[in-house]
Amino acid sequence: MNRSKKIFVIVAVLFTLVVIAFALDMCSRTTPPWEKKTDSLKKYKVKQYQITKKKLPPTTLKP
Repeated sequence: MNRSKKIFVIVAVLFTLVVIAFALDMCSRTTPPWEKKTDSLKKYKVKQYQITKKKLPPTTLKP
C-alpha cells in the first residue's frame, strides 16, 4: 500500500468514527415521538386532566 492510500484509509476510518459518535450522541438526547407526551408531562410535572364534564381549575393567565 502506498503512502497516499494509507493516509486516505486512516482519514476515512477517523471520519466514520466521528460520524458514528455524533449519531450516538444525538440518539441519546432525542426523545422518540411515541414517548413525547408522557416525557413532557414528567419533565414539567404537569397534571393530566381527563376529559369530563367538570370544569378545569382556573388559570392564572389573564387574556
